[in-house]
Amino acid sequence: MANINVKTTRLDLNEPAEITFSSATASDTIYFDYDGAGDEKLVMLFKGAANITISKGNSIQGVVNMTGSSTTEAAVRVDSGRFKNVFGSYTGKVSATVSATTSVALIQLP
Repeated sequence: MANINVKTTRLDLNEPAEITFSSATASDTIYFDYDGAGDEKLVMLFKGAANITISKGNSIQGVVNMTGSSTTEAAVRVDSGRFKNVFGSYTGKVSATVSATTSVALIQLP
């Protein structure tokens, strides 16, 4: 089991950018850096057939995990109040797990 830290791809208005995908397996925990941008500007991308679980954060709003599935590709924008860790080793990060090998990326919109 490995911890996968996903690199944020920051987009500029009217400028194309390469998206950096990280590979994750069912035994990995994926961490997305959710500091420095508002919820409306961060999009998680998943590429590959898998069940996706975004773990509840450790704030007062973090009460339930969110689960979904992808047959080929999926995108999600989540509320940091529910999913971001606000204290501990992974402060400012949202964590997720997948049921099969999947590529993941995080995009920050302008």
